[in-house]
Amino acid sequence: MSRILIIDDTLDLRDLLKTFFDALGHEVLEASSGRQGLEKIREHSPDIVITDIIMPDMNGIDMIKSLRKFDKRLPVVAMSGYQDELTNVKRLGVAAAFVKPPNLEELQNLVELVLGKKSA
Repeated sequence: MSRILIIDDTLDLRDLLKTFFDALGHEVLEASSGRQGLEKIREHSPDIVITDIIMPDMNGIDMIKSLRKFDKRLPVVAMSGYQDELTNVKRLGVAAAFVKPPNLEELQNLVELVLGKKSA
């Protein structure tokens, strides 16, 4: 299966997504900030990143901008509790975006589509 990095400052959401994707057979990595997420990307080379936009330390937008300086192809799925924030990230080359809280089945389908495991 795939290696998924979840970046979100909310522990409960990270735990929910980790448990869900673990049960599907994925390897799940976690980070609580954009800065920590960039470190995990460099250390573990995930197949996909699911990141929150609004976080302390380094937000998702700054994380994506920094990521794109050294990796333009890593798929990023952005999430936020605010639709307006997601509109702003689309120009950064994210593969997809969704409003929190996630519908887990829809998120699973989205991740599979982004990773090319399901035809549209």
